[in-house]
Amino acid sequence: MTEIRALKPDNKTKDHKSRKLILGCAMTGAKYTPQNHHLRKDRIFDAICCGDMIPCTDDEIVGEAVALYEAGCRYIHVHARNGTTREQTADLGSYSSYGRRLLSRCPDVALSYGGSRNGVEIDRAVEKFGEFSRVAHSELPLSAGGAHFVTGQAAVELQVTLDMERQGYLSMDCETGDFSILKPIDNYLATTAVSEVKLDVFATKGARNYGASSAAMQFEVLKKTTAARANLKLPFECEWTQLARSYALTHMIVHEFDFGFSKIEHLNITILFGFSPRLPFPDTYDSFCQAVQKAKSIARPGQLEVSVTCGASVLPQQALKYCRAMDVGPQKGEVMGPTDIIAGYCAMPVSGVDVVRVGLEDTPYIVSRDLKVLPTTNFELVQRTKDTLSKNGVAIDLVPEAILGVADQYDGLITSVGLEKVHAA
Repeated sequence: MTEIRALKPDNKTKDHKSRKLILGCAMTGAKYTPQNHHLRKDRIFDAICCGDMIPCTDDEIVGEAVALYEAGCRYIHVHARNGTTREQTADLGSYSSYGRRLLSRCPDVALSYGGSRNGVEIDRAVEKFGEFSRVAHSELPLSAGGAHFVTGQAAVELQVTLDMERQGYLSMDCETGDFSILKPIDNYLATTAVSEVKLDVFATKGARNYGASSAAMQFEVLKKTTAARANLKLPFECEWTQLARSYALTHMIVHEFDFGFSKIEHLNITILFGFSPRLPFPDTYDSFCQAVQKAKSIARPGQLEVSVTCGASVLPQQALKYCRAMDVGPQKGEVMGPTDIIAGYCAMPVSGVDVVRVGLEDTPYIVSRDLKVLPTTNFELVQRTKDTLSKNGVAIDLVPEAILGVADQYDGLITSVGLEKVHAA
């Protein structure tokens, strides 16, 4: 692949004063749940890892999302939760409820739904209704409570990339995050053998369980999800969890596989730094930029726009490991925690980032100024990030045209930023 060079920030440029970023919150997630964590009899650590502060009922999620919108968030990412068990659920009724209620009250928010393969209730849904059930909400139009974005590629879908490596179609350079295509992709047939999904990720004990699946199953889910978004004239969304493999799979979906991606005009790529050893937390601003620019390189000029969302996805037991002095910008030399460092990197004038993402899905804790790891809330994480952006001279973008800028693309709906207000039925 073409070498991508990191851009250097110029702390004296006037652009640094006028830069805006969309503020995003990943509210719930699938990782931090009671079933995914084995209690350690450490009150603070157990509260963080069980997701005690994560909203779970429909009313809690919608109410908190509205409060976050009022605080400046214009990108909201939600995994449905069972309000009784507090686990991730594939329940379409919950997703539809979120969308109808939230978009009627916050018409210019960019709403995103997750689709993780993780959790006991997802396992049951897949067993009963099939693999696509975990992302069936990708077929919901906005008028029925759907979201502008649904994550179609995250962790479990990397089975496809791994299968292509085993069959000799791809080779990975996990040091640089690059990949090479070794033979024609047209000849690829995904392996149908079902096995337990083994992915190298940082997670709570239960969150490493992605169930039993096959490359063929994930290939078909990717194809169906892409078709659903194209039919609705809505964007596609990816979460990068391993740099080289995620980069390769997104490239395959957009440029190689016959998935009908040519009908999709916008792709949002979320880079979750620290999610796995193969997408580590960046040790410098340069390494951060390398990943961002790989994501930007997926774009097709005049055909496909790519926005980039960045966040820190760091386990609480690893948080202090990544507390260090900022290496660029107005806060250079100041000791900061993982979420603050990523926010600071996003704030650099040439970072290439459109959305800075925080939230209890990724870091259900906050690192205090005296370097203690403490439970937190989505609202506190958002306020902390706003403070970091302000210190870097960056304003919050309340008109999210970078991710919702094509007026007639989104289900034929229009508002002040090009999207019609969706009223609850």
